[in-house]
Amino acid sequence: MLMLTACFQWIAGDFPIGWFRFPLNGMLLALWLVLVWKGHRYHPSHPLVRYFRSTQATTHSLCMMLLLITVMGLTTQETVPSDERFSLGIHHLPSTWMFAYACLHLLTALTSGFLQGWARRKTHRWRFALVHGGLCLTLYAMFWGSADNRTLMAIAHKDHPSHEAVTANGKVVHPDYDFQLNQMEITTYPNGMPQSIEASLTIDEKPAALRVGRPYPVRWDEDVYLHSYDKPRGSNSSYAVLQLVKQPWKHLMLLGMVAMMGGGLLLFVQGTERRRT
Repeated sequence: MLMLTACFQWIAGDFPIGWFRFPLNGMLLALWLVLVWKGHRYHPSHPLVRYFRSTQATTHSLCMMLLLITVMGLTTQETVPSDERFSLGIHHLPSTWMFAYACLHLLTALTSGFLQGWARRKTHRWRFALVHGGLCLTLYAMFWGSADNRTLMAIAHKDHPSHEAVTANGKVVHPDYDFQLNQMEITTYPNGMPQSIEASLTIDEKPAALRVGRPYPVRWDEDVYLHSYDKPRGSNSSYAVLQLVKQPWKHLMLLGMVAMMGGGLLLFVQGTERRRT
């Protein structure tokens, strides 16, 4: 099947991920979950259902993902997908049909394994649900929510507010808030290397302090990161380069991670109790 998607990639070009924005991706996720559950509940003897409930499906998923990740590690990956056809998309694999199929195959195998494990497990069911269910939630958010993610680059000037940003392919867009740089504060080590980089800005008419790696939440689903500044001028920089990252599904991803941590804690506690007895 991976070869078939590679042939489709060669003919049709990259996977049209932009088509599957909310609410379409949410409806497809719900439909896909219903189909997987109905297959597990009412058609357990169907060859396709039996395949995804087997270790063979998990092995195939891991092999496909390992192959794609290896290719990604050995090649230079471009941030902007290509529109050209008659190409396998080696340099932008995350936007190809092969990668989409491998992810969907893996998620189907994991979901089928979760349903099968929950039905058969008699002890520590909630520990199993937290660990495996949390993993599924995290991967659901990463795969099904990827079409809703958006990363923009913008420049916050010191002398006037701005609300203009550009996408990875150079398209100009206008966020629904403005931003202006007030002051840059750079402290350095004795050898001249930056110790801390902080920018004081006004974002959406509110004061905001940004540090490298510590964003400002401008919306419930959007964060503003400090990306760069006028390095030769340092604290006298007249602008700051901002990264506007929108991730509407990040809370589902965080919920999955917290669930996995809770399952790991239960595994530690219950495992300790079993050894004592």
